[in-house]
Amino acid sequence: MYNFIVNPNSQSGNGLKIWKKLEGELINRNVKYMVHFTKRPKHASQIARELTKDNKKTTIIILGGDGTTNEVINGIENPDTVTLGYIPTGSCNDFARGYGLPLKPLDALDVVLNNAHYIRPVDNGVVVTDNGSTKFCSNGGFGFDAVISQKALKSKLKKFLNRIKLGKLIYVFILLKELFFYKPMDATVTIDDKTYLFNRLYFVAFTIHPYEGGGMKICPDANPFDQKIDLCVVYDIPKLKILTLFPLIFLGKHVNLKGVKVFQGHNATIKMSKPTAVHTDGESYGKHKSLSLKCTPDQVKLILNK
Repeated sequence: MYNFIVNPNSQSGNGLKIWKKLEGELINRNVKYMVHFTKRPKHASQIARELTKDNKKTTIIILGGDGTTNEVINGIENPDTVTLGYIPTGSCNDFARGYGLPLKPLDALDVVLNNAHYIRPVDNGVVVTDNGSTKFCSNGGFGFDAVISQKALKSKLKKFLNRIKLGKLIYVFILLKELFFYKPMDATVTIDDKTYLFNRLYFVAFTIHPYEGGGMKICPDANPFDQKIDLCVVYDIPKLKILTLFPLIFLGKHVNLKGVKVFQGHNATIKMSKPTAVHTDGESYGKHKSLSLKCTPDQVKLILNK
C-alpha cells in the first residue's frame, strides 16, 4: 500500500492537476494506494506523524516541493519503519536533484512503482538553536542566502514566475534588490572541534547533497549517504563580486575562489555577531545568533533510481 501525501498547491496550484494524471496511471496499473491532501502549512507533518505513529512498516510517497518534503521528514515518528518515494512538483526540486530522481512527475512515479527493491537509507540533518530544533533533508542557510529565501517565500512575483516556469528568476531579482542593503558580519564556524574565524561573512550554506536554490552546486562534493554535513562559507569579498559568484555556483566552480571556503564534518556550530535569518529546505526558520548542525542517526529509506 502506497500512502501519497499530496500538496495540491505545489507548482503554483498545479499539484492537484498533476496528481489527477498520476492517479489515472495508478488505477490503470491496479496499484493499491491512499491519498492524503495537505490543506494548510505544516499539515504534511501532521499526516506523516499519523501514518507512522504505530511503528508499522509504511511507504509514503510525497508529491510536492522541497518544503513539503521537509514537513514530512519532521513529522515521521519511527524513521526506521518508513520508506519514502518522491515525485517533485516544487519550484526548486533540489531533493530530487540530490538523489538523481527524475524531475518529470510521471517518470518519478515510474521510479516509485518499479524500484521498490532499490532503496537505501539516506541522511537527514538537524538544526539546533536556543529555541528548539528542526530537521532538514536537502539544505539550509544562515545569513544572506536565508534572507533571499525568506523574501522569495513572501513574494507575489514568485507565484507568477512559477506559472510561466521561470520561478528561479525570483532569486535573481531578490539578490539584486537585497545585496546592497545587506551588512555582512563577523562569525565563527566550528567543524568537528576545529574553529575558524571569518570577517565580513555573508552566509553559511549547509547541505546534505550538493544542491541548493534550484540546481546550484553549493557543495559539489556533498554525499547524502555519508552521515556528514557539508558547509560553504562566503566571506570578505566585495558586494559586486557576489553577483559573479552565483553563476559559478550553478556549475560548482566557486569552491577555490578567494572568499569561499568549503568544509565537511560530523558536527558544526556557527556563531554570528548578531541574529540573522536561517532557512531549512527553503522554509524560514526565523532569526538566530547561533546554531548547531549534525546528521540524525535515525535515517529513513528512500526509493532511488537505478
